[in-house]
Amino acid sequence: MIFVIRRLGELVLVLVSISLVSFAVLRLTGDPAIAILGPDATDEALARVRAELGLDRPVIVQYLDFLGKALTGDFGNSTRFRQPVLELFMERLPATLELTLAALVISVLLGGTVGILAAVFRNSFLDTLVRAATLFGQAIPSFFLGIVAIIVFAAQLRWLPAGGRGTFAHLLMPSLALGTYYAAITARFVRGAMLDVLNADFVRTARAKGVAERGVVVRHAFRNALIGVVTLIGLQIGNLLSGAVVIETVFSWPGIGRMAVQAIYTRDFPLVQVTIILSATIFVVINMVTDLLYRIIDPRMRVAT
Repeated sequence: MIFVIRRLGELVLVLVSISLVSFAVLRLTGDPAIAILGPDATDEALARVRAELGLDRPVIVQYLDFLGKALTGDFGNSTRFRQPVLELFMERLPATLELTLAALVISVLLGGTVGILAAVFRNSFLDTLVRAATLFGQAIPSFFLGIVAIIVFAAQLRWLPAGGRGTFAHLLMPSLALGTYYAAITARFVRGAMLDVLNADFVRTARAKGVAERGVVVRHAFRNALIGVVTLIGLQIGNLLSGAVVIETVFSWPGIGRMAVQAIYTRDFPLVQVTIILSATIFVVINMVTDLLYRIIDPRMRVAT
């Protein structure tokens, strides 16, 4: 309970800091009134729009007003869509979560399975092939892999749609483009963690007692390597959310990342702010859940903290 209370306090501190930094930095990117009316607008028209948006007040007053309303769930209205930004965020969130979870499944299942096989068959041809493939997977940027996939499978072969959302065919290319890099990281991490555990004394003891190799790998080795894997998965979820920004743009995927990019171009400050703050909230909560899982997997950590 003390751990949870402490982490909740850290959560509040982090979110307030993020809101302050994002609020200040966004004000340095330009004038939303010019983005709305255009560069040829008169000074009178620009002043009127700034007054309507509350941008004519001191920045600290604007921030305190924003923070006070945000605590009640009111993040303001989009200057572009003239709708509450929280509603716009929640409309796009399912698409981003769908893409992120699909990429995470690819990362964990593909990377985890390949990493375990490479560790079990260490120094074999399969291990060499896996190590080469993981280096290749980490070297290729996700957006480049996505563009190549569009050219080959959408433009040339016409097997899959080039963009949009709706069916499994729409999800396949963006999730593979996003998940391949993290699958390579997962495979290398799992391989290293499994090798460390497979060389441990308790694993040799289990083999000496006649435990089947499958039982040694699954019940003994992988269970003890799982703590590091849980850490990696927790970090990957946050990285996948941020990486989805580029992939959503490449594949015209209607998620919060693509929406945020468009909001930045139009200087829609309230929409950018709600995206940053709520995305950060999701990331911090995931990290807190990951820490809690540590204590379930390894009871020794409960005593340590």
